[in-house]
Amino acid sequence: MNGTCVSPRPLDATSTPTPMRRRDVVLHELDGEAVVYDEAINTTYRLNGTAYFIWHACDGLTDAGAVARSLAERYDVPVEAVSEDVAKTLAGLLENGLLVAGKNE
Repeated sequence: MNGTCVSPRPLDATSTPTPMRRRDVVLHELDGEAVVYDEAINTTYRLNGTAYFIWHACDGLTDAGAVARSLAERYDVPVEAVSEDVAKTLAGLLENGLLVAGKNE
């Protein structure tokens, strides 16, 4: 197995407004973090607690703004404090193939 961390890039909000987490990856959760294994390319990804929360929130119906609001509520911070990080994390997850186009695409 090859260990890889998700490297975020800015998200084009128009490209995947309601991303969906891939269901065909192997997930191991431990202490609020996750390791995701993509058997198709024999690669593992470590998601910290925040990245895991964001990935898990991607149900194919929820847009990036709603994910940011949910994360802000969880940590009791203004949505403006997390929206850029959510966008970067989503971009990294998309880039690494851990998200696909959602049901509203």
